[in-house]
Amino acid sequence: MDAWVYLAHGHVFANAQTGNIVLLAIDLAAGDWGGAARVVPSILAFIAGLLLSQLAGAWLRMAGLNARNARLVAESAMLLVLALSVGALPDHVVAASVGFIAAAQITSLSRIGEATFNTGMTTGNLRGAVSAPVATWMNPASVPDRDRFVTLWLLCLAFPAGALLGGVGARLLGDKTAFIIAGLVACSVIVMWRTPDPLPPT
Repeated sequence: MDAWVYLAHGHVFANAQTGNIVLLAIDLAAGDWGGAARVVPSILAFIAGLLLSQLAGAWLRMAGLNARNARLVAESAMLLVLALSVGALPDHVVAASVGFIAAAQITSLSRIGEATFNTGMTTGNLRGAVSAPVATWMNPASVPDRDRFVTLWLLCLAFPAGALLGGVGARLLGDKTAFIIAGLVACSVIVMWRTPDPLPPT
């Protein structure tokens, strides 16, 4: 999502809000008020998406539903709607829309087994991937640490692979890349449909 939005819609990140905040600070320091303003819609939409997704997750769990799957279905549907209408939207609306959608993904996909991770940035994932071997070395019989090591390194490798796919898609397919993203999210729901929601109650 980030690679597509950044390359095709105004050089703004949709998911990596750390990057947007750095861009905001650089533009403010340079006195580029227009440049600073271009990242604000994505940041605000991301915050709104986090809030709504957290509330929706709590309500869905109270209703006895799988909050992860329900929110990922909603994410895929929103991406599909965006893919169908993106050509008529200005860049800042596209970036804000994807920022909102990305927040649903971050709050829905954050745990595999014993491993917690972040789909929007890789810094914490790298930290966990590097610390897992140390924990395994200190306690060789610890299966969760070995599983966490494998999971986090696979996630760290998947991150640049996804960015590469988004970048190539943006260059070759333009906004049709959004259909691929929606399809990948839908595939994740299908794969995990029968697995329980791993997120703890809020």
